[in-house]
Amino acid sequence: MHPTLLPDLVLALIDVFSITQPKSNPAVVFTIQDSRGIEDDFKVIKDLFFANGDGLSMDVINKFSIVVRDVILLFGMETEAVVERFRWLTLEAYRSSPKSRLPLPATTGQWSLNDLNTLLRVLCYRNDDSVSKFFKKADNFPKKI
Repeated sequence: MHPTLLPDLVLALIDVFSITQPKSNPAVVFTIQDSRGIEDDFKVIKDLFFANGDGLSMDVINKFSIVVRDVILLFGMETEAVVERFRWLTLEAYRSSPKSRLPLPATTGQWSLNDLNTLLRVLCYRNDDSVSKFFKKADNFPKKI
């Protein structure tokens, strides 16, 4: 394979990984403990491209994997911390009061620790009672997202 194609291939594979993890089957739910398995799977992908030093440099691989690393961090965060981050960023983005209803965020296509849609997706796939309580209190969220 031509060496100049490798970074594009890494980026494509990382994009697929980051999109399929939080957009997987709606029947699939994640726990905080699952973040370790997701992290291990992603390490295998990174090691594949590193190829014991014969592939891409770890600097290049890490550059392309920042987004996935952030999403994996969200999957590993305590649910209450993700909910509070979502509330805080929503209040900041929409300038609403803490007592008002939280709007459903727009889909940006950006995956990050500070993207409301990313946080919402992580919460939707979290198998946790506190998430259910949060969504029940947030009246204007649709029943199915």
